[in-house]
Amino acid sequence: MLGADSDKVSAGGIKVMWCRLIASFVWGTLIVQQSVSLGGIDLNAGSEFAVSYGLEPRQTDDASDLAWSVEGAIEWVPGLRGNAVAIRSTGAKLKLSLGEGEARAAFHPTEGSIRFRFRPDWSSGEGPGHWASFLSIGVWTPDPAEIGYWALGTNPKGDQLIFSGQEVGQGKTFFRIPIQFQAQQWYDMLLVFSAASTRIFIDGVEFGPGAGVVVRPSDAVLAEYGLQIGNNHHGNQPIEGLIDELELDRRPMTSFVQRKESFVLDAVAETNPIRIVLN
Repeated sequence: MLGADSDKVSAGGIKVMWCRLIASFVWGTLIVQQSVSLGGIDLNAGSEFAVSYGLEPRQTDDASDLAWSVEGAIEWVPGLRGNAVAIRSTGAKLKLSLGEGEARAAFHPTEGSIRFRFRPDWSSGEGPGHWASFLSIGVWTPDPAEIGYWALGTNPKGDQLIFSGQEVGQGKTFFRIPIQFQAQQWYDMLLVFSAASTRIFIDGVEFGPGAGVVVRPSDAVLAEYGLQIGNNHHGNQPIEGLIDELELDRRPMTSFVQRKESFVLDAVAETNPIRIVLN
């Protein structure tokens, strides 16, 4: 559950890359459940993520890739390079089907990477006022776990970030880290996870390693519940903010995002005249 104890984490730095995506939605506030098309269109040739989704609403009649559904009252508002989704009320969320298709091929809760951008309506200390979920699969239940669960979220004060999971019979918190978010400010969030360790990168700063993902929902739970964005399955943990630019990959992307250009020079210093000769 969001709020359990976890391993100590540390901070370091990374290089950040960006991507955006196109979603197919009707402009405005969407109420009630509705299937939508959100094609995996990569608009950044530099991205190495397998699937990139963006939140740019447009009309569509294509029913061939309706992997997404909208639930509750969500709003489309100006985002980073187009529009973002605002998730502020009970029941409001996006749901990505993990039964089949490109999203299933690009994501599994045991190992991989998820990147998204988030702008809170709240500041840390004040927080959303309730437990809130960025990403969620399955349903949390008291020990012993009965269904299966996997989630990244924050506590009511919004000053801790918690990544945890359950499988039938047991659960674990992979990490719990302190955060200091400011209202109306965008944050780049990259969650990297495997059976060996877990990390999150916030605006290029690494927090981790936390414990590895050693418990997770079954494939049947993935297919039934999908990946909830901005809320949990019950709809009572809205993130209270904007989400934009979602990327998925089945590989832990730590080495990729940490990669920096470097140059190794073989140099000889000479004194007459004073100079440095690069070989």
